[in-house]
Amino acid sequence: MRAKNQFSVLAAILVALLAGLAIPSPARSQVHTFQGEVLLSVKGYGSVKPGRGFEAHYPPFQCGGPRPQCGGDQLYGHAERVVLTVHDAAGWKFANWHGPCRGDKTKPTCVIQLSRIHIDANGFHVARLRADFVRP
Repeated sequence: MRAKNQFSVLAAILVALLAGLAIPSPARSQVHTFQGEVLLSVKGYGSVKPGRGFEAHYPPFQCGGPRPQCGGDQLYGHAERVVLTVHDAAGWKFANWHGPCRGDKTKPTCVIQLSRIHIDANGFHVARLRADFVRP
């Protein structure tokens, strides 16, 4: 009889534990969606490759040929923090970033904390960014 009572107690504990796992906590059940974008332009000759935090694997945004300034590329971010990296074109050198990059703006990698950028009328965090290349 005592073994049957112990089994009943263990079964009741197991049922309670499983029931607790099946009920999501409020923090787990909330889905956080983040909408942000980077309006990217390039001055000079070079390219910018979007990295972590963007919706899709964008190809590098390139500026070259007869036009020394390119702009208007819209990159959509799905993370609060996004990363972009520059690559020099032949005969040109990256000079600096203009915009909300964190840290040293002369380094080839730009990290933007989109969650700290103002929100536009559509509810997006919009960062304006330019990469400048110069002749060495």
